[in-house]
Amino acid sequence: ARATLAADPRASIDVIARSAGLSRRTLYGHFDDRDALIRELIVSGAQRFNAIAESVEDADARIALARLAGRLWQEAAHVQV
Repeated sequence: ARATLAADPRASIDVIARSAGLSRRTLYGHFDDRDALIRELIVSGAQRFNAIAESVEDADARIALARLAGRLWQEAAHVQV
């Protein structure tokens, strides 16, 4: 779903399911609707961002901030608004 929505943020649940090799029914077995799927992607993305933030341990705050910004940018670069 993440890759499909990165390519087309307006992708329908049908397109998302097909790109994952699933039927709509199977996808709906895991998520109540498209919004629930999007919410789960946001939660998992936030968890990845938090893990990145926790991994930066430089003593110099300026270097830590630069590393954090670089790593977060790499993680978020594929996201379209």
